[in-house]
Amino acid sequence: MAQTPTPQVVSFPEPLLSPPLLSPRTESKYGTPQYGTPTGQSFVPPPSASSQPPADKWRPLILTPWILITLCVTMLVAAIGLEVAYFVTNKRNGWGLPPDPTHRNYIHYADTWIPVTAVMVLVSAFTAADYFLMKMVPFMELNTNKGAKGDTLLLDYTGEPKYLLWIIQINNRHWLPAISTIICLLLLGLQPLASSLVQIRETEFVRNPIGVPKFGTVGVNDKFATLEGFASAAGFAEADSRYDLGRPPFVWRTWAVDEFERPTAFISNGTMKANTNAIQTLPNCVKADTVNFARAGTGYQLTGSWAGCPVNLNVDSSTDLEFGVDVVGNCTTASVNSLPAPVKPVVFWFASTTYSAASLVFCTPELTIHDVKVTVNLATGELINVEPLGDYAQPTNVTSGPPLNGQVWNGVRHDVTGASADTLLRDQISRLQLAQSVMLLLQKGDLKTNLQNTDTVVNTVSTRYALYLALSARSNYFVTDRSGDKVLAQITEIQQRLWLSYVPFILALPLSLADRSLPFLSQYAIYTSNGCDFARRWYSWWHFALPPLPATSKPHALCAPVDCGCGSHNQGFSCA
Repeated sequence: MAQTPTPQVVSFPEPLLSPPLLSPRTESKYGTPQYGTPTGQSFVPPPSASSQPPADKWRPLILTPWILITLCVTMLVAAIGLEVAYFVTNKRNGWGLPPDPTHRNYIHYADTWIPVTAVMVLVSAFTAADYFLMKMVPFMELNTNKGAKGDTLLLDYTGEPKYLLWIIQINNRHWLPAISTIICLLLLGLQPLASSLVQIRETEFVRNPIGVPKFGTVGVNDKFATLEGFASAAGFAEADSRYDLGRPPFVWRTWAVDEFERPTAFISNGTMKANTNAIQTLPNCVKADTVNFARAGTGYQLTGSWAGCPVNLNVDSSTDLEFGVDVVGNCTTASVNSLPAPVKPVVFWFASTTYSAASLVFCTPELTIHDVKVTVNLATGELINVEPLGDYAQPTNVTSGPPLNGQVWNGVRHDVTGASADTLLRDQISRLQLAQSVMLLLQKGDLKTNLQNTDTVVNTVSTRYALYLALSARSNYFVTDRSGDKVLAQITEIQQRLWLSYVPFILALPLSLADRSLPFLSQYAIYTSNGCDFARRWYSWWHFALPPLPATSKPHALCAPVDCGCGSHNQGFSCA
């Protein structure tokens, strides 16, 4: 009988992925089904959580405490520094620049590039913190135990455009992310203002007072008798009517000022204020009481009167225009009629046979001497302002004694007894050019309308006669004095200086306050929001949600409790 061969047992390796065989299910003493241990194996309980080494937790670098503290302190110091710099800048009237224009170009690039770079770093830090805040919003929603999958794990704010994102966040009642987004938008929108935070402006800078030499004193000079000053004054008045020359140095409106040195050697851009002496001459011009211009024979006759002083002039009909100036005569008032010709009132007349229009203006000049404070343009020497301080107290032959004897010369008629031919010619020329200066201004408009409007004629005569009297006083009533006397002058120079701009500073201040407080609180809450009650309290406060979850709260169905490392009674939730 043949032997039956013994079957060989072939063993196959157990699949690595096959689950172990389990013993039948049994009930635990708590009524919870449990599964037995694998067949032939003893049960080894897993190590407890307390015995496991703590796992390293991932934290964004920008949300670490030291980075947050450094950022907030930097912004706090920057805000305080801006406020102090703004106050000091206004107090110092800006900051001076090097006199070399080449160096100023470098400063221009520096004052725009440095603020832009500094703001760029701060904005970049905040936008980075905002980005990680948006990344952690889903996990923070899990902590509130209120959201579903779409409101937590599937929520993604990082891919939405910022200008629409804040609307979505407010609609979802995510207040902290919405505030962070709005601040980011404001930072990005206001960032260009950093380039105009520091500006270079033309600034008036007041220097310390200095003494400058004066060149004269009040008194009748030796040119008075030759009439050179009167002739040149009349010539300038006519030229100014033709070419609008402006005003010569140390003459302003009705004022003639004692000349002093202008320190243009080291300062040519600015103004200077100084106390000195000045003569004021007022024309006191008025219209005639009566005026009549009518044909008389083959010509015209111009008649009129003022204060008992008549005027009777014959005008040739062959001439289109006739004008002139002279002293009044045959006045019924004895006090006026007895005055010498150089100090009598004067009368201007203007007539046009073409338009059958004429006008008469009477003037009674007046002269006073004052102590004044003047403002002078250093570049041109023109007077900008004259402020009277009081009457001139020292005796002078302008207001008493010969040759004026306390009377005001009209500059129209002069005492030319025994004068040379040149002096006689200047006497005639001054009258002709003075009247011509008025007619030139009247002709710049509609001559007929101007002649018929007595106010226009009076105003025009007043301006030309006032200029003539001021120039005459400047030429005749100051004596050259090189004794070295000085006047105290305060110079205001026009400089290019650095300033902090007002508008960007005001716009950036409230934003910097919010940007200092919000990042630290919100980002620190996110940093600790892996389950700590502290994080939940902060997030609850910013979220305006329900109070923080108590320790006995039931976790979300998708999450399981884990220790957050803040203590045994503080648990967070991690998704299963």
